[in-house]
Amino acid sequence: MDTNHNFLLPVRQLSCGNHLFEFALDDSFFENLEQNEIFGGDVHAKVEIKKTSQNIAMSISAEGDVVVMCDRCLDNMTLTMEACDDFTIVFGETYAEDGDNIVVVPEQEGEFDVAWLIYETILLALPFNHTH
Repeated sequence: MDTNHNFLLPVRQLSCGNHLFEFALDDSFFENLEQNEIFGGDVHAKVEIKKTSQNIAMSISAEGDVVVMCDRCLDNMTLTMEACDDFTIVFGETYAEDGDNIVVVPEQEGEFDVAWLIYETILLALPFNHTH
């Protein structure tokens, strides 16, 4: 599997058509995000972008194992997960996420870091209660 460790996607530079980016997420990915929900993992993530002259659609999918804390005993435990979510990318002045799965990418830069969206997609797919 050819995987990417650079989460910066050059959205503006992409030609019209379908584009696939694949990522291998390991413990260091989750540690570098400075969050306290997922402590590690082994996850394969895909970001598919479909760019047309009218819009840009992005789909994020991920599957694998993540390490979280058990709510009952507070030990680490491994959860197997699958996640997917769809987004629409628009250009604006500054980076922002709208509640309707709309991502605003700065017009001047034309690129954005997809790492946090991948993390959020994984996190939202986990069960509310984590127990052995």
